[in-house]
Amino acid sequence: VGLQKAQCEAQRKSGIELVKRSDTEELRSVFDKYASKLVGAEKFMTYSDLVLKYLQVLDVEKYHTYTFNVLASCVDTSRDGLISFS
Repeated sequence: VGLQKAQCEAQRKSGIELVKRSDTEELRSVFDKYASKLVGAEKFMTYSDLVLKYLQVLDVEKYHTYTFNVLASCVDTSRDGLISFS
C-alpha cells in the first residue's frame, strides 16, 4: 500500500504569529476576577478557582480528586496550592 503525500500550496510567511498574543492587562483582569486568595498584597488562584470556577472542566458537585489535583498542579510551579499571575 503506497502512501500519498499531502501538501499545502499556500505561501508561508516567516515570522508570522499564528495565534495573537494576549494583552497582559486583559489577562491580569481575568486572573483577578477569579483569584480568591490574598497573601500580603498579592492575589492568587486556588485550585478550585482555576479548575472549577475559571476552566469549569469538572462538575462542582462530583469530581475525582486525583483528576482535580492533576489539572490544577500543572500550573502550580511552587506546589504550594496557590497559582500566581507571574
